[in-house]
Amino acid sequence: MAKEILKDKITRLEKDIKGYKLQINDYKALVESLNQEISDMIDNKDEEFQGSATYKQMNKRIKFLELENKSLKDTIDHEKKIHKLINENNHNNRGAGRKSKFTEGDRETMRMYRFQGKTIKEIAEIYGCSVGLVHKLVKE
Repeated sequence: MAKEILKDKITRLEKDIKGYKLQINDYKALVESLNQEISDMIDNKDEEFQGSATYKQMNKRIKFLELENKSLKDTIDHEKKIHKLINENNHNNRGAGRKSKFTEGDRETMRMYRFQGKTIKEIAEIYGCSVGLVHKLVKE
């Protein structure tokens, strides 16, 4: 699998961020409309018919809308956390630091040699490295 180019990764992450922002705005609009509906329902209820079926239905609807509102707020918070984590994911994005001497394929080959019965010293001579390094790589 080819390594993702930094420019492509940046554009992909920017698209993701824009998508998350749109989702957050949609959720905010929905939350505001639900809050408005809840406040309208609370204003419309009348003290005289608290025992009536209409009042009970409205009360259930208000509780349902409040729960839905809470779940949407939680979703917004979750989307914000995801957005924050994506922005924090830029640590060491240019690949600075010490590079690995052996690829994952080399490590698998070392494990295969060891599984076939070769000694760690023989594997170290094949790859031209220390016995300790081969032991560490085979053990991982």
